[in-house]
Amino acid sequence: MTTKKKDEYEIEVNYLNRVCGKLLQILGISNHSKEPTSFVVRFTKFLSILVCYALIVFFLVTTILHAVLVEQNVHIKVKKMPLLLYNVLLLIKYNCLIMRRKHIERCMKLIEKDLTRVVNLYHRDIILEKTKYGKRLFIAICVFLHITVLFWRLLLPLIKGKVVTAENVTIRPLPSSGYYFHLIDDQVSPFYEIIFFLQCAEGCVTIYTNIVICTLAVIFVVHACSQLEIFIDLLEAVVTCTKSTEKIIEEEDVNAKLTIAVKHHIRVRNFLQMVESTMNPLYFMDIFGCSITQCFLGYCLTIDWDRQNVKNVLPYMISIVSLTVQIFVFCYVGQQLMLQDEKVALKTCVLEWHRIPYKKAKNIIPIIILSNRRMKITAGTIIELSLQTFGQLFTSGGTYAATNLLDRNNGMYPDGMPIGL
Repeated sequence: MTTKKKDEYEIEVNYLNRVCGKLLQILGISNHSKEPTSFVVRFTKFLSILVCYALIVFFLVTTILHAVLVEQNVHIKVKKMPLLLYNVLLLIKYNCLIMRRKHIERCMKLIEKDLTRVVNLYHRDIILEKTKYGKRLFIAICVFLHITVLFWRLLLPLIKGKVVTAENVTIRPLPSSGYYFHLIDDQVSPFYEIIFFLQCAEGCVTIYTNIVICTLAVIFVVHACSQLEIFIDLLEAVVTCTKSTEKIIEEEDVNAKLTIAVKHHIRVRNFLQMVESTMNPLYFMDIFGCSITQCFLGYCLTIDWDRQNVKNVLPYMISIVSLTVQIFVFCYVGQQLMLQDEKVALKTCVLEWHRIPYKKAKNIIPIIILSNRRMKITAGTIIELSLQTFGQLFTSGGTYAATNLLDRNNGMYPDGMPIGL
């Protein structure tokens, strides 16, 4: 494993922190500047928050009113449910980010402080190796979320094109139909272009909010995993001296090395506790929202399956894949933390502790006990994030969609409508 230069190391390990910090600034959630904030900076942050809230509320209110007051087709109302539910949960998640922004900043500062402490070249290599996984996950999140939102908000309306009704009225499609209390006509320029732009801008808020939550999960867990790997190396350093010199380690050396290792381990555990208390409501809303939205999308997909219309089926498939990737990212990073924690627990049990002085051996017992206490991240302290959880959620969603499709093929849903609607 090769060690890069210090400048390259700092650029690489701080990449995700900088990107996430910029996204937080765009959403008005965080000011990552170390300098005192001026009035202009505070006003810009307030304006960003106001604009984001206004875009989300505007989209939700107009879409809900259209579905309730204007739209008469029950089938179309049901097809609007995934979009409405996803944006309602988006409003809750964005509000939660605003409420917890100080705790998020504190976690980010702890990461920066830990990175500044790293002077050992091998420890730098460990951090670089873990950062690679974080970058890959971040790229996957950005690609799938951008494809989904851009397809729904921009490409799909353009693909549909203008529609001419029997009354010779031309209707230009919008990303989502809305009701505007007869104050404006969304088919007349420039109101059509303004509403189209506002709905696309709300899509950008959707992208950035979800990317921020996923990226924070990746950053925090990747950092914790790298610090736990460093903790293993610190423990090994206690006994490696005797391996090389075949002499008994001096008690002062044992005390110094054990003190460094224990402080490091406690710092990592405290960091994970802070991350858990700060982020687990956001993880729960994301897991819950993605799972429920997947069920609605699967239902809509099965309804339109018989029509074999790519314009109707493809958007649902893209959205389902994107939501699956979101859930997978949370579960994958949770699994990596569990595996790293198990590695630490195993290492504390198999190290050659007999090499250290007998009087100091009793100090190893608390380290082993603490290392065997599981560290994990959860969604709302209810759902343990792991690949097993992802498998259960994926299987449940797939079973629901398959059941709907079989029932439809067996004639339980005549004319494309479920019985009872």
